[in-house]
Amino acid sequence: MPDSLEDLLRRRALLREHLEALDREIANLRGDEPPPFLGGTDEDLAENILEKYRQASSQDTKGARRGCLLYFAGAIALLFLGLAAMYFYVKSRHGP
Repeated sequence: MPDSLEDLLRRRALLREHLEALDREIANLRGDEPPPFLGGTDEDLAENILEKYRQASSQDTKGARRGCLLYFAGAIALLFLGLAAMYFYVKSRHGP
């Protein structure tokens, strides 16, 4: 195997630094505020990205439970309707 894991990780870190430098240069040429330097380890980078897109979780467990129970009740009702329909169909075809 020509590339070791350490070499690949080093090259990825260099590419990440280069891309961040390019982003800063593009922002300077556009007149925008340059993006923050993310740097650091992969874990830090992942946490920064997750924090950027993280949403507040909703704690509406009562609504979720109610919805699940309604779906379950609907499924049971459809099952019994299907069984009743089959019963009456067979009864009408074969007589009493």
